Amino acid sequence: MMDFAVRKDYAQYMINTLSDISCAALTRMLESHGEGIDIVYMADDYCSQDAPMFSPEDFKELIFPYLRKLVAITHKHNKKFLLHVCGAVRPLLPMIIEAGVDMLEPVQIRAAGMEPAGLKRDFGKDICFYGGIDIQQILNNGTPKQVSDEVKRLIGIMDGNGGYILGPGHTYIQPDTSIENIISMYDTACNYRVR
Repeated sequence: MMDFAVRKDYAQYMINTLSDISCAALTRMLESHGEGIDIVYMADDYCSQDAPMFSPEDFKELIFPYLRKLVAITHKHNKKFLLHVCGAVRPLLPMIIEAGVDMLEPVQIRAAGMEPAGLKRDFGKDICFYGGIDIQQILNNGTPKQVSDEVKRLIGIMDGNGGYILGPGHTYIQPDTSIENIISMYDTACNYRVR
């Protein structure tokens, strides 16, 4: 992170080197085992709960070209690209969409700018959202009914015209989450339909 600010040329060199290695590995994987793969998943956190960890300008210069290359390889093999970025990713979403990313995981609704209705309104036609069930207060500390109500609320907001996969607001459900709440989330998701 310091190199982004004080040694940008070195950061660029490192990112380009990793990009070349990642692109070659992804190409080999899809050419060798592509029939068994539907989605390429990349976890590459850029954000904290409050904001991106670097400026959108730095993202555009340093990260965007790398991300666009990986997405292009994925799409060349007729696969979808799922990007994991926690936190307040909203300022970077236009560039993530421009890079061709198909799905964003997770939707961390307590992070700055990640209100579900605004995300769906502003970006829902361009990207599929995956996640949203809050793991900071609802899923781990709520009752099964509160979890069920939150699932219904999010489906009502995010599922219009598709483009939403319900899941926890982070890849991993935390160990302090009760089995009852996990079951409530999935049972409600399986059985609830917006009228």
